[in-house]
Amino acid sequence: MGLLATLSPVGELAKSFGLPVTRRYSPPAIELQRPLWMVLALPVLYLGVLNSLRSRLTLPRTNGRRRVRGWSCIIFVIAFPFVWGSEASGSRVIDFGLAVIAFVLSLRIFRIAFLRDAEETAKWSATEYWGRLFTFVVEYDPETRSHTQGPSARAENAKDLAVSAVKMVFACVAIRCIPPPESFADMSWLQARAYYAILGVILLVCLEGFVGGFFAAYGFVNDRHMRHMFNRPLISSGFRDLWGRRWNLPVHDVLKNVVFNGLVFPLAKSFHRPDAVSKGTREHGQRTFRQNCSAALLTFLVSGAFHEVMSYIAFGDIRWANIRYFTWNAVGCSIEVYLETKAWPRYATIKHNWLFRAIFVLTWAYLSESYTEGYLMFGFFEEAKTWIGLIAPPLRVDEVVWLVGKPVRGNW
Repeated sequence: MGLLATLSPVGELAKSFGLPVTRRYSPPAIELQRPLWMVLALPVLYLGVLNSLRSRLTLPRTNGRRRVRGWSCIIFVIAFPFVWGSEASGSRVIDFGLAVIAFVLSLRIFRIAFLRDAEETAKWSATEYWGRLFTFVVEYDPETRSHTQGPSARAENAKDLAVSAVKMVFACVAIRCIPPPESFADMSWLQARAYYAILGVILLVCLEGFVGGFFAAYGFVNDRHMRHMFNRPLISSGFRDLWGRRWNLPVHDVLKNVVFNGLVFPLAKSFHRPDAVSKGTREHGQRTFRQNCSAALLTFLVSGAFHEVMSYIAFGDIRWANIRYFTWNAVGCSIEVYLETKAWPRYATIKHNWLFRAIFVLTWAYLSESYTEGYLMFGFFEEAKTWIGLIAPPLRVDEVVWLVGKPVRGNW
């Protein structure tokens, strides 16, 4: 790939700082394998099916008609991507979106249909219902929390919208710093690690910008406090701090309420039966530890299984890397609990040291490459560059900015 005769403003700026900038092959064209009308009809189909549940929310959650409608909607959103087919649309982004919807919406529907009382759901307007499905409103206990403390919802969301707009532009510009997948084979070990780290930061900013911006827009219009996507994950002090307090918080809340508390924790409790022995005894503590670890592992495995479905629907591949990734994160959480409560109580203090935080984040980021590698190598980010050019032509991506140099091998 040769040096561009005329670079984009971003490329010119990068070149002025001495960074190598090369023209890459044109982003791969998106060749839809489904008729355009069928792709455009997908939102209409989903909204029509999901709207059928709203009419049942005035019934008690134990009512048979409400439960049947709830399960029907869950079965639809999970099964439809398989009916649609793996790599069926010709767009990895579209197919991946269907799989993400299956993951998140199925849990949201379960919570709305089976865990919410009619006294609450019967009062929801259409806007509130759709907001509960597709966004994550902060829910307060009126007896212990108040909306009057801190900034108003509209002011907070206005600030979040402004920040999200900056992040969206940054992500669309910075994505040209993600090299083509085939270039990674020609990089040194350190170069590849650096570019994977760059990819991770861009992905983090992209999610905060686009998804967080969507949430903030809903909150601004409806004057509601919204759950933020992330809470400074790059300063995490360990696995539990990362997954419980900092990473993808809306999905964490849903997994905790629906999968952990609603499904696997009661199952683990019935299996380990900590209540069968006296509290305060060693046996009770061991059973409680095993119960919590088992429930956490099963929750992580559910998330890993859904991510395998996403990989299959979007890329036609079952990699098992997602299962392995979420399994070792679950094991990491259990080891932390064991260290803090049994083997090394000082760990609870040491982990807050900034040096420990840095070591943990770098180690976790390196081990997480097994998760992001599939999205990179299957061309998900390359297609995202094409979509950016279609939606925002001034930000078209037709060059690579090599932030840490060109690959040490090959002609790049």
